[in-house]
Amino acid sequence: MRRKDREILDLDKIESIIAGARYMHLGMFDENYPYVVPLHYGYEMKDGKLTFYVHGAKEGHKLDCLRKNDHVFVEIDCRLEKNIGSARKWQML
Repeated sequence: MRRKDREILDLDKIESIIAGARYMHLGMFDENYPYVVPLHYGYEMKDGKLTFYVHGAKEGHKLDCLRKNDHVFVEIDCRLEKNIGSARKWQML
């Protein structure tokens, strides 16, 4: 991690963040392109190991992607306070 001052290693803090979040974005590979789906999720923390549970059908695009390549990433949405004063403005070129 580039910003070591923001890194969270405490498992209790990590679980607190995960418990307070509502959505997970599951990122997979769809051939040469990313495929990301928002999901509700459950989780279990056992012996320092984190397991996520997500809903899904027994068939469909998500499973097709996972069968071809089981490498995934997750991003969890947490409630963050807005700090408009420090927001950067980006301009599309």
